[in-house]
Amino acid sequence: MTAARPTPLRAARAAQGWSQTVAARALAGLARERGVPVASAASLKTLLSRWENGHATPDASYRALLEELYAEPGVGLTPPAPVPDTAGPVARLRARLTAAAAVDAEVVALWRTQLATAQHLDDRLGGAGAADAVWVLVEQLESVLPHLPDPGRRRPVAALLARACLLAGTQALDGGDPDTAVARFTRAAETARDAGAADLVAAAATGHADALVDVGAPQDALAVLEHARPRPDRAHPPRDLAVELAEPRSGLGHRTIGMPGPTVEQLSAALAEGPRSVRKRAELHAELARACATAGRADDAATHARAARALAARIGSQRVLRLLDGQDSRVRCAESSSASAAR
Repeated sequence: MTAARPTPLRAARAAQGWSQTVAARALAGLARERGVPVASAASLKTLLSRWENGHATPDASYRALLEELYAEPGVGLTPPAPVPDTAGPVARLRARLTAAAAVDAEVVALWRTQLATAQHLDDRLGGAGAADAVWVLVEQLESVLPHLPDPGRRRPVAALLARACLLAGTQALDGGDPDTAVARFTRAAETARDAGAADLVAAAATGHADALVDVGAPQDALAVLEHARPRPDRAHPPRDLAVELAEPRSGLGHRTIGMPGPTVEQLSAALAEGPRSVRKRAELHAELARACATAGRADDAATHARAARALAARIGSQRVLRLLDGQDSRVRCAESSSASAAR
């Protein structure tokens, strides 16, 4: 185990004579001027602290803002070299046991609020505005979960960690990193089983399968979904997996396993419900573009494709943009014809 040296980011902030609170507000203001979605000023203060201490590295959008904010290209954005941790393994374990002992219902409630805030940010801004906040929570929960042997205290923390990992996996998949997404969804499934939360196990399997389909491994995706299905009892025989996959789903990709996709009517009804997540709306528009093109409704296909692109660009969803670019020729033709008519 090692500890990290503070990065030159702290020196750059000190050179401006700013506290972290002032720097966070300045960063938020600059982001508004540039039209770049970021976390709230309060969350930015936490992120600044993590970046300055080398516990995390800002992503590309934050790096550009920080360089402009401090008028210093680079501004020490490379993680610092680690230095030996002199605390020792015994002291570290004791510290973690002490932290775990302090976890009570109030702490769990605070973590639950923290996750809800991160989810709300993600719904509005996508991973660009919430990814770092989610990782902070994942690290906190991972650090205490091994030291909560009592099931009554362990299960709620495991359930929270499962939900946080699900969100982190979705953000990774959205950002075009299916490898990290699979790791996060796998961890979500593990902790969901620990918590006895079958719905979270199913959600983790769905995300894992989406990642595998994205990289061209549909049979592996089927195996993941099959493994996650609960074992049936005699009174409830198993449903055919093909039937389950043919039903409308919340994400993209399952139709490439070989099952028919949801209909225009089903997708339109889902969109009419007004999902609060920008990512979900972008996915539904992308699926509607495909469904409308398949039904010969070229104008509608072009309209939904444009809406999907606009929403995907807003939250930086590489996955939705890539899926749109990979749509069949009917969608691309509809977009092209619509653009030509507009000119």
